[in-house]
Amino acid sequence: MIRSRHSIHIDRPVDEVFDYLRDHENRIYWQGNLVEHAHERLAKGSRITEARNVLGRRVEIKGEITEYESDRRFTFVGSGPHVKRLEYRYVLKPDDGGTRLDTEVDVELPESFGLAVPVIQRLTDRELEHAHTTLKDILENTKAHEMAKQLPRHKHHTN
Repeated sequence: MIRSRHSIHIDRPVDEVFDYLRDHENRIYWQGNLVEHAHERLAKGSRITEARNVLGRRVEIKGEITEYESDRRFTFVGSGPHVKRLEYRYVLKPDDGGTRLDTEVDVELPESFGLAVPVIQRLTDRELEHAHTTLKDILENTKAHEMAKQLPRHKHHTN
């Protein structure tokens, strides 16, 4: 089992951070290994399909939102051909005039991945830290977000 945890302070109110997180169209801006996704409006029971780039390979995961509390938390649980189980949880709390975002990622891989687990653990830790840092940069600098909107969209957005 791979477990990754990261926490970051974002100098924006909780409701603004949550609004950005719950708009799944924004995920492509701050999650570097996310290459494609399809989703329903984010709520408990929403179905999500995502494809990620892991070690240069496409890893597809299908799942749903199992927990959703506006401005507080949401949890996704899914699986796919190369992942027995993936769960990620976002928890938001007011923190010194901004928001504390705690993210937990649990990944259960097939036993055939045994020797690769330490490498995938380190990659997951770095991806999570990088995603948080990128999210913080975007939310604390609205001009960066506006600039990102002007860049060409990924092909899955044009269909």
